[in-house]
Amino acid sequence: MESALSLLDPRGAVVAQAKHGFGVPPMEWAEGDVVAEWYELDTPEGAAQFSVQLTRGAAVWESARLPLR
Repeated sequence: MESALSLLDPRGAVVAQAKHGFGVPPMEWAEGDVVAEWYELDTPEGAAQFSVQLTRGAAVWESARLPLR
């Protein structure tokens, strides 16, 4: 399973992205567990929003675009 953080400009174009695999296999998670992921990225000028993507095999989930503050 992989997670990615994308920083986007106001039109939704990706200006920076970080990806990595989870340290704990998803099969070891229990329903209701909290998962915290940390990303270290320089915030490029023009970044206005972000989204998070989770990928497992062919399945992909993407968060709504959220304002960067």
